[in-house]
Amino acid sequence: MQRPANLIYGRDDIPPLFLRIGLGFQHVAVLSVGWIFVVLVVDGFGGNREQATNLIRCSMIASGIGSIIQALNRGPVGCGYFCPVSMGPVYIPASIMAGKLGGLHLLFGMTVFAGAVELFLSRFVHRLRSLFPVEVTGLIVATVGIELISLGCPRFISIPAGGDGGSFFVSCATLGLMVGLTVWGRGKWKLFPVLAGLVAGYLLSFFLGGFSGADKELFLAEHWLGLPHYHDLGFQFDASLIIPFLIASTACMVKTVGDITLSQKINDTGWRHSDMHNVGKGIAASGLTTMLSGLGGGVGQSTFSSNLGLALATGVTSRVIAFATGGILILLAFVPRVGMVFAIMPPPVMGAILVYVASFMIVAGLQLITTRMLDARRTFIIGLPLIFGLSVEIVPGLYRGVPEIFSPIFATALSFTTILVLLLNAILRLGISKTLSFSFSNRDLPPYIRNQVNKFGERCGARAEVVRRVVFALENVQELIKEFKLTEQPVSVKISFDELNINVEARYQGLPFPEHSPVGADELVRNPLPLTMAHFTAYLIFKSCDELSVESGDEGQVLNLRWDH
Repeated sequence: MQRPANLIYGRDDIPPLFLRIGLGFQHVAVLSVGWIFVVLVVDGFGGNREQATNLIRCSMIASGIGSIIQALNRGPVGCGYFCPVSMGPVYIPASIMAGKLGGLHLLFGMTVFAGAVELFLSRFVHRLRSLFPVEVTGLIVATVGIELISLGCPRFISIPAGGDGGSFFVSCATLGLMVGLTVWGRGKWKLFPVLAGLVAGYLLSFFLGGFSGADKELFLAEHWLGLPHYHDLGFQFDASLIIPFLIASTACMVKTVGDITLSQKINDTGWRHSDMHNVGKGIAASGLTTMLSGLGGGVGQSTFSSNLGLALATGVTSRVIAFATGGILILLAFVPRVGMVFAIMPPPVMGAILVYVASFMIVAGLQLITTRMLDARRTFIIGLPLIFGLSVEIVPGLYRGVPEIFSPIFATALSFTTILVLLLNAILRLGISKTLSFSFSNRDLPPYIRNQVNKFGERCGARAEVVRRVVFALENVQELIKEFKLTEQPVSVKISFDELNINVEARYQGLPFPEHSPVGADELVRNPLPLTMAHFTAYLIFKSCDELSVESGDEGQVLNLRWDH
């Protein structure tokens, strides 16, 4: 990994203890947005406030454990990045259906089922890399940010509070402080934009009457210490809910792929594509967390993209912060009055935080997408799911007539976009493999090879950085053959592309290709200059690709070069 210059604390750095605790509280503030989803689920099936409170507190314990597990970098579970977990919006429709049909027992049982499905699929995801190219994961990341608009903007403008001028002033002041610290902040202040905005927003809300009497009563009514409790904890399973929860767990899995891919990218300037083995371990952690949440009386869990936006904004991606964040979440579940501080967060403050992190999520998703050359196939893979996914938010009620069993697909922009982009990517992969054959001689100028490869790369939509490496290797092959007179005959080249790899086969009749292993200092002293330069040029070609092999036989010399895509 090559650490980016904009990171203050990278993945494996350990910030001072007070910074860890402060950053942990800051991320808990962002994770508390997930508690809204629990309230929506309980309201959806007609539950009461006591059920909502206990669901939140039990889910907080699972979120804390899951955030810690996700940050582990050893063993079969955990991606080893800072990628915290909270109550996910993708489970809302299916959870409401379970609550209406069989109450909390069925909700818990189906949540365990959904987590088990995700845990099972994690064992095979590394073989499915072709289903999750960067344009797919980038679209999911961007869609998560876009979906935060419907949650953040109404609260920012304070529609729930009537849109009075004082509330709007709180929103603008909170967002302005966070943006100002991120852009112009220095030292430790730059690390705590959300925490500073949170404190300022709460103080302004208090003095401007942003807390209702009911909020104050809820805060004072809570105990300082207490255990989450259920009088009827139990588990049921209903086959009629398999499809809704399969849809939810699939959407959650794809979202996790996008979040962990983003984590890999922001921690490595040399990032090229998703490490699917690492992603599989992250999906296993997410599935295990959902299972633990269901077993412990909570709701479905998923990686929380907003926290990645905050980590990107502050330049702190240390996985150690996840241990502090997880510990604080677990602690707050047993200190209900402190947890209530986040639960009664004023809408203007919450809206400002959501708008802040959505900015980074949308841009980060677009950056992932644009790491690829966007040919016609990728344009449709990205454009069509985005259009129809956004139609869920832009035209409410458009899909009201679909059968109830499929309603979770159309419940959110994220779930609809996820299903569509997976289907389109699978369908439009037909005929994706492309080949190019041409030949060059010693008399051809370097631009000839460059033009051939660049046109092929544009036709395939290959990554520009990989195409440049292919051009560099082939131009050096031509220069080496010409300079050291390995052959006077044309060299035939065949390039093939299958989305995952670019393979090049170069054939010629003539002298063997020079040894491409590293040239040692003693060899530089012993060998004459022409031979050493031939070895050195071959070594540069070797270093420019991910795999190089040379074959000699009756058909002449064959160079096989491969690049990961």
